[in-house]
Amino acid sequence: MKKNKLSQKVGLIILLIIIIVNRIPLKQLMKSLGYTDLKAVKRWCLRNDVAILNDNRRLFVIEETFTEKFHHQVDTAIKANDIKPVPVKIKHYRPESKMAADFLNNIK
Repeated sequence: MKKNKLSQKVGLIILLIIIIVNRIPLKQLMKSLGYTDLKAVKRWCLRNDVAILNDNRRLFVIEETFTEKFHHQVDTAIKANDIKPVPVKIKHYRPESKMAADFLNNIK
């Protein structure tokens, strides 16, 4: 009987936590991550240790957990120099109209 009361109290505490914290629905998370499939969002959450919760209406994640893991992922990518600017090389520009050619000649 004590276990039953304890499990009820734990269940109520978890329910209160779920109600109080800010939640992000999985569909909104899908847009934020740039995915087009919910399975991909679930895989991302699994790989990054973000718990997916259910309130009998929809699936969601806790906003604080998501932002912490997402920023950590971005920070490690920047530190590892995975994000590098791509140099753009323009070999030769030829103006398409006479007006553009005259404008470029006046600048020189």
